[in-house]
Amino acid sequence: MKMLQVPARYYRLYRDDQPLGCSEADFHYVENQLDIPLNQAALVLVDCWNVHYSESFCSRATRIVEEKIVPVVNAARQIGLPVIHAPTSRVAWKHEQSNKNFDGCDDEIPPTYASIDPQWPPQEFVEREGEYAGFRRLYHASGWKDHYPEFDIAEALTPEPEDYVVRSGDHLHNVLKHRKILHLFYAGFATNICLIHRDYGMKAMADRGYNMILIRDCTSALESHDTIDQMLTTRLFIQDIEWRLACSTISDDFIAACDQG
Repeated sequence: MKMLQVPARYYRLYRDDQPLGCSEADFHYVENQLDIPLNQAALVLVDCWNVHYSESFCSRATRIVEEKIVPVVNAARQIGLPVIHAPTSRVAWKHEQSNKNFDGCDDEIPPTYASIDPQWPPQEFVEREGEYAGFRRLYHASGWKDHYPEFDIAEALTPEPEDYVVRSGDHLHNVLKHRKILHLFYAGFATNICLIHRDYGMKAMADRGYNMILIRDCTSALESHDTIDQMLTTRLFIQDIEWRLACSTISDDFIAACDQG
């Protein structure tokens, strides 16, 4: 059985020789090697879009796609590792590969941690409409949805005929179930939003029981004015993933593992 031998790390919130009573300064990375059967692995590309309303983020993401993700995808294809594009349902349907293993799967759903009681709060309050409109938060550009028709997968990552394009988390699970895949290498955007929180993102797939490995130089967060200089949001969310959800590796180590696999 062909194996991918991937150097990886995760983050531990205790000290090995003093698990209780240690200092936060003692929290540390654990380095290990993952031996992953090639026929049980796939590469998942989350929301690698061709446009974004933030020019700085779009420029940074484009650079990461061209310099990091494209070589990773090429290495995966060379050894027959399935490449799965997860670009959100409004983009996925544009690609005929999204018909593979669809089988009437459920549509994409937002992350949900609880359900709304239809009796309380009032629906108008839930929607922040009418007399409650003053509590609405406008957290991204108001005209952003007008550009949805332009959305597509980044040209440098145009799906090949043998690739998969999934429309939802259920669709992704259906592909993985069909291929008997257990291990998912994740790349894409944005680290602090879609990569984690989409229904095909890392949190949802962790909840389904899959083993995931983030390729940490193949992602970037949407930063803010007081984090952009040090890329602090990206760094902290990667560390959070390494603590709660997955091991991580880097593109060079993934490519080397493919070359040796």
